[in-house]
Order: sequence, then structure tokens, then C-alpha cells
Amino acid sequence: MIPGERATSARARAFLLLSPLLAGALLLAVYRAPAGSSIAFLSDSFYYYGPLRSLAFDGDLDLRNEAASASYLETTRDTILSTPPEEVEFLKRESVRLGIPEEEFERRKRAWLEELRALTPETWAAWVRASFPERLPNDFPPGWAVLAAPFYFVVRAIAPAPDGGEELPGYERRYRLSTHVATAVQAFLGLCAAYAFLRRSFDERTSLLSVWIVALGTNLAYFLGGISSHVASFLAVSVFLWLWGRLEDRPDRLSRWALLGAAAGGMAICRWQEAIFLLLPAATILRLHRRPEPGEGTPTRGRLWAGVACAAAAAALAFVPQLIYWKAYFGTWLHWPHGSDYVDLGRVPSLILPSLLGRNGLVSTHPVSGVALLGLAAFARRHRPAGVLLLVAVLLETVVNASVADWYGGHAPAPIGNRRFAACVPAFAWGIAAILEAARGRRFLRPLLTAALLGWGIYEQAALSLR
Repeated sequence: MIPGERATSARARAFLLLSPLLAGALLLAVYRAPAGSSIAFLSDSFYYYGPLRSLAFDGDLDLRNEAASASYLETTRDTILSTPPEEVEFLKRESVRLGIPEEEFERRKRAWLEELRALTPETWAAWVRASFPERLPNDFPPGWAVLAAPFYFVVRAIAPAPDGGEELPGYERRYRLSTHVATAVQAFLGLCAAYAFLRRSFDERTSLLSVWIVALGTNLAYFLGGISSHVASFLAVSVFLWLWGRLEDRPDRLSRWALLGAAAGGMAICRWQEAIFLLLPAATILRLHRRPEPGEGTPTRGRLWAGVACAAAAAALAFVPQLIYWKAYFGTWLHWPHGSDYVDLGRVPSLILPSLLGRNGLVSTHPVSGVALLGLAAFARRHRPAGVLLLVAVLLETVVNASVADWYGGHAPAPIGNRRFAACVPAFAWGIAAILEAARGRRFLRPLLTAALLGWGIYEQAALSLR
């Protein structure tokens, strides 16, 4: 078999071995798509799904008619009023931690609930129109909507007529199901890209097992079949890491720089904090710039900076959807998402341990993620530079996640293990792969370790499905 045929056969075999994950994700997408439209109005989902519906049916990005609808009011009210008592107590403790006295929390809660119960669809719609005469702000990024748009608009083209079952067209089940399927496909493609990235450092079996373990044992599965930016971030980071690996092979090719730049812009429009992973190509640029003599496949300094310029141009082009969002929702081409006090590094000392080990913490909810972190820390130096750079990137992500007040996931109905770590799942897969490789050759250790990690992931998903 010639090398090209061998590589093609390996990719086909990997696709087949990963395809059950796609089937499972699609089944979850269908299962979790509710009969009513409440999921599309719920919390953050409203700001991800709403622009897609508004663009398809209204020809704009204005969310005021969606926000003024009775469906939005009823979904929001039902969600808040049905918050479990233990969740309210948890929110109280977090508020006290952030400096709000318990008495003040209770006073605000009572006043808010009384006002919420008194609202009618008419008074709510009037309040929205009076409060937002020009535009309804939307701080949430457009990445998920950009990736889901092909699925949504295919349904729009096939079945354009509304069925009258929803207050606003575009919220029918077929449209919501299309976006759930889009999220499932995003997750599968992200896992394939993560596998391709792992193959640079590990053998085929180790890479496949690691991808299966993180697919089942991390918070990624919670978001399958839903409306969320976290799966989009996972896909964007996985593709970025894979393209960075390809760039490492041939940094003299401008096309690879352009693709990496486009992936960087894609990461930024999914979640701005994923720009942390730019640390990896930054290290590549520094290494190539300091190398005095170019070798085979190594660019001259002029070629290197031409590549960087191509990457920057491609990143800027990929970032255009975010600029359009900011202009539509804030009237300016540049905007600081969620306000300048959204990220506060002063919170890190008090929140970093709870974000990892507390309720809805990353490790306490998903121990497989903790094992992956140990693998990253223990074996990073053995696989330089990728291992060291991934470890630093995950540490920086940990600091950023601990600097946000609502790190715990808000009113999440089930533990999701610090949702913003979903983009780190490719790095977690790398940590698992490093552990499995270190155990290779030991007669019973590797099979037992693999079975334990896979078994724990299956248990987690079963427990999650029963909640």
C-alpha cells in the first residue's frame, strides 16, 4: 500500500470508529428538541437563536419583537419561578461571596418576584418598547448562529410557510430541530478535528480512545442537541489546533497561515476568550523568527512575516460577523462584551477553587477532566512544544473562567462542570492520551485505565439523562 493510500485508509477507519458519536449526538438532538418553543427563548439561547430567526423572517437583526412576545415572558417567568430551592441557596451564597449582604439579596429577590408575577403580556410588551426604543442589546457572540445558519436556512427553503403553531414564525419545531442537529454536527466535527490534532503526537488507538473518553466524560455531552456557543467554541478550538499542527509541518506555505488565521477569527466570534489559544502560533512565530538559517520547509523571515500578514487578514475577515453584530446591537463597530466589569481578576483568588472543585465545578462534576488535567501537567514536557503550550493555555483559561461572577452556569438544570471549559476539551483529550501512552506496554494497567475512564463517562451520561 502506498503512503497516500495508507493515510486515506487510516482516516476512513477513524471516521467509522468515531461515527457512533455522531449517531448518538443526533439522537440526543431529536430527543432534546421540545415540542414547545421555550428552549429558543430560554436565557442565553434567546440571544443565539433570535438573530437567526430575525434575519430569516424579518430581514434584520432586531430582537425587540421577539423579546416583546408573550412566549418570551412566559418562558422567562416559568424558568425563574421554578428555580429549585437548592439553586436559590447556591445563588445566595455566591452573592454573599461577591459582597452582597444576605438581607439585600432576599429583599431584591422578593421585589423581583413580585414584579415578575404581576406582569401581563400587554404590560411586558409595552415595557420592552419603552425601554428599548432603538435596539435591544445583544452581548452574545455570533459564532453559533453562523455555524447553524446553513441548517436553519435549508429548512426555511424547504418549508417556508409558517404552520401557525407559534406566536412568531421561525420558532416551529422543525426550525429548532435544525439548530439542534447543527449543534450535534458541530460536536462531531470538533471530535474529528481533535482526533486529527492528537495524531500528531500519539498513535491511532490512543487518539481514538482519548476522543471517546472526553466525548463521554466531560461537559461537552451536556450541550449536545441544544442551542449553545460552547460546542461551537469546542469545534473552533479543535480546528484551530489541528491547523496549527499542520502549520508546524510546513510553515513556509502561506495557505496554511491563511487557514489558521481564519480559524483564529472563527474562535473569536464563538467566544472571545478562546483567543488564549493564539499562544500556540505565537510560540511558532517566535521560534521561526529566532532561527538564523531557514531549512527545508522553514520560511525565511520575509516569508514568515508574509504568512503572519495572511493570517491576520484572514482572521479579520472571519471576525466580520462580530463587527456586524456590534453595529446592529450597539450602534458601534467596536464594543466591550458584557461591560468592562464582566471580567474581574480580583475574583480569581476566591473563585478559582470553587470553579474547579465546588458545585458545578469542572473536576467535581466531571472527574475525567481532572484526570486529563493531571495528564497535561505530568507529561507536558515529554511532548514539547504542544504539551507545554496546551498546559499554559488551560491554566490561562482557568484564570479567566474564575474571574467571571457566574462561572457556575446560572440556572442550569443539571451540573455542567463549568461550561466555559468546553473549549478546553481538545486539550483534555491530549492529557488523557498522554496518560494512556505512558501506560502502554504495561500488561493490565492501560486496559484497566481505559475501561475505568470509559465506564465513568458512560455512567455520567446515564446519570445526566435521568435528571
